[in-house]
Amino acid sequence: MDILESFYETLSRTTAGSYRAIWKVWRAWSTQNNTEILNPTLKEAYGFFAEIKNRIGSDGKPLAHKTRINYLMALSAIYGFLKKCDVAKSNPWVELRASLPSLVGAQKKQFRMLSAEEVIAMLSAPQGSSKRVIRDRAMLSILFASGVRLSELHQLNIGDFKVSPEGVIYLLLRQTKNGDTAYQSIPEWCAERVSELVKARYQEGATNDDPLFPQYKNSGLPGGRCSRRAIQKIFKKYARLCGIEGVSPHCARATFTTHLLMQGFSEREVAFATRHKSRRMVQVYDKRTLSIANNVALKLKYK
Repeated sequence: MDILESFYETLSRTTAGSYRAIWKVWRAWSTQNNTEILNPTLKEAYGFFAEIKNRIGSDGKPLAHKTRINYLMALSAIYGFLKKCDVAKSNPWVELRASLPSLVGAQKKQFRMLSAEEVIAMLSAPQGSSKRVIRDRAMLSILFASGVRLSELHQLNIGDFKVSPEGVIYLLLRQTKNGDTAYQSIPEWCAERVSELVKARYQEGATNDDPLFPQYKNSGLPGGRCSRRAIQKIFKKYARLCGIEGVSPHCARATFTTHLLMQGFSEREVAFATRHKSRRMVQVYDKRTLSIANNVALKLKYK
């Protein structure tokens, strides 16, 4: 399907290759089971996933849990894109994901939350006024101030930094995890740092369609879009400068979620801010610890 190539171009080479392979498997299954590929039902999605669970990999063992999740994530994103383009009529993969709590709850990789002191240290770490420092300062600010995913940060263009008619400063996320467009508000302190970067990018001759975060050459001139791997290295570099180990950009998302909850916002409000379709996912990212000291039973009163 030619239209998918434009979607694959927004992904890294590795992810695009994985998505193509998954689409090929799904297309073959759809043909064998007389499934209307642009209008699959939830029942058919369940049928395909059940077969994937029982499929044997090249190593002679059942497909790993992570691989099965990758199938769901890939098809969810692909159909989100196709639906957005008015090519597909439905996206049962989103509903399938929501109906399988074991997939959500069984995530093996854990992401730690950073304390307020650690966040402040990392945000203060990029010192100076060089192009790289201005870029890095804005990058860290967006991660901690909005909880955007690495893939969403990587795809930001200069023109995606916007102000609403009401004066709300936000980021336009053109390609989210589900393939949808989303709007992410950012606080004023973050907006100031992004504004500094946008101004610097314009001075370099960049336009609204150019990457917000460029990869700078040794000459100091901007090159192409900063890769996901480069963003990860930048994040870990400043973490190490602050004496923080074992973290990744996704830890900023867990930190964003947990600190909002700690500040008293409801799971419903936080789910909207993180763009999670289910409050259950907010609970997955919630890194608050419960103990006898903060047991809610201590606050119980009968009047």
